[in-house]
Amino acid sequence: MRRYLPLVLLFVATSNANARDNEVGRGEAVIIEHAEVVREPGFDLVYLAIWNGSGTPRVISKISAPGYTDIRFARIKSEETSYQSVAAAVLTIPSRSEIVMSPGTVFLSMVSKEKYLLPVDIKIEFQTGDTISATVTEKPSSSDLVHHDHGVPE
Repeated sequence: MRRYLPLVLLFVATSNANARDNEVGRGEAVIIEHAEVVREPGFDLVYLAIWNGSGTPRVISKISAPGYTDIRFARIKSEETSYQSVAAAVLTIPSRSEIVMSPGTVFLSMVSKEKYLLPVDIKIEFQTGDTISATVTEKPSSSDLVHHDHGVPE
């Protein structure tokens, strides 16, 4: 069931910009470490892991992908899915922290203009005007998503 409700975006942010982070290429950049899509009838579900290695929090202001409309944050809770537009949400990635989108937290729901667009390129804009982007990897189901660990971006 699709419901449009106020969505509280909560992420477990990990902060510890330690030597290990710098050794594996995370450093002080803001990067998309993982980007995956699972196709569903009528929409695509996108899961991201984003590392903010900078010394300042980053607020996502816009997410775009060529060929897609109606990009929203989504969360499943008690068999119901709630949605909120990216523009209406306030999603902050604290400094030296990451967010990991998964089926059990918050993820993106995107409606494509055409069936099975490939490749899926996603661009994230922050309130600062900075942008990051990635090509999304297609997965057959949410059980096939990469288990996020602190590795090098894909």
